[in-house]
Amino acid sequence: RFLFRSAVGSDHNYEITLSRFTMSGDDLLLDLQCLSPEEILLPEIPQREPNYIRDVLEILNQRAINVGQWLYNQIDDLAQELSWQLLPAPSPQLRFHRTPAQELAEIITIIDIEIPAAAVRSYRDFQLAGIPLRLYAVTWQLPQSELEGDWTIVLILGASPGNTPPLEIKLRITDFTMVLDQQEFTTDDDYLFTQFVGANHEKFLATITTADETVQTSMLFEFKFM
Repeated sequence: RFLFRSAVGSDHNYEITLSRFTMSGDDLLLDLQCLSPEEILLPEIPQREPNYIRDVLEILNQRAINVGQWLYNQIDDLAQELSWQLLPAPSPQLRFHRTPAQELAEIITIIDIEIPAAAVRSYRDFQLAGIPLRLYAVTWQLPQSELEGDWTIVLILGASPGNTPPLEIKLRITDFTMVLDQQEFTTDDDYLFTQFVGANHEKFLATITTADETVQTSMLFEFKFM
């Protein structure tokens, strides 16, 4: 008898030719009982983010907001239920009255993100565990020459106007494959922002939680061409 090392397939199966074994059942059982586990090279098991499975279930069961309609100045029923508001482009004529559109323009300047003229802006005010929050969303369709995807969206999370930054709040972005981004407010943050790119009909879940993750709200975004 002799020991050997077997190769691991991409599906984590092992291929071993019969010539490696004697055809006697008793001898084969003895070989397997005496085999040292160290002789079998096992692949490392990837560690899933703890929230990943829960997020995927949300993606499968939750209704999605179609941000593709925003390009046509329309919002779907779900976006209306969640009180999303489309924003006009900021106007210098309204400088004496600070609107959400102007606040968003200032934030975009601060975080230094390039936004094309065709981008559509929207926002939603809500509370999480009694904390008043505002979530901005900016989305646009990518040119056909763009290989990474068909559309992109920028999410910016902060406190509602007149409130201090929410230190005990987290933002997490998940798709079907993994947790793409996860952030938490620190004393240096006024806003959390993230950007992701998707293909047509691809969905992304944005989950906002308290620091201990006992309270959360989530929104599912997708882009459908009309």
